[in-house]
Amino acid sequence: MAINPRGNLVSDAPRNAFTVTGQQQTFDLGPGNRPVSGVRVMFRTEAGVDSDVFVPDSQYSPTNVRAAILAKAHQLDTVQGMSG
Repeated sequence: MAINPRGNLVSDAPRNAFTVTGQQQTFDLGPGNRPVSGVRVMFRTEAGVDSDVFVPDSQYSPTNVRAAILAKAHQLDTVQGMSG
């Protein structure tokens, strides 16, 4: 991840680091255990690991979804490739 000249977080990862496999409107718990409406986005990483991220409705945009998925996908693929 990097910051562009306008101060926005942008990805330097390849565009095919993940594939979105589904989306579902749902709720998650926020501060004070209050329900937060949002979208759970399911994805598969380059290494074939399936996972998901929750993005609140107020932050739901292609840019924010991509950033959330890339962060988690990188962690998952790093662990997937670990050996002793």
